Amino acid sequence: MAFDAAGLNYGSALATTDLSLSQYKFAKLVSGGITTTTVAGEFAMGVLQNNPKQNESANVRFIGVTKITLGATVPDAGIVQTDNQGRAVPFTGAAGMVPLGQVINGGQVGDITEMFLFQSV
Repeated sequence: MAFDAAGLNYGSALATTDLSLSQYKFAKLVSGGITTTTVAGEFAMGVLQNNPKQNESANVRFIGVTKITLGATVPDAGIVQTDNQGRAVPFTGAAGMVPLGQVINGGQVGDITEMFLFQSV
């Protein structure tokens, strides 16, 4: 089951590289703008909602429900972290890993599903 839900997006930063193939992947704010996450388990500010090329506006959902690309099999209601390609994978709980959200409906590698974004403190 898929649904559309409200959320808050940040769209005032530019893509630091070509992110045209990165829609619905975890994104982070770096010096100069927005890029996808590149280290497994790292913090992400949210999920990229569009597919900007370099120096185009990047729209990042940081509160609410979002679509997300899976990088591994994730069960229904599974807690996720990022992999090194910005995709959602099961949260390992290992030291330094950051849980970023909870998927609503699980899926397999490459699937796009919905998830609740966690608020970081």
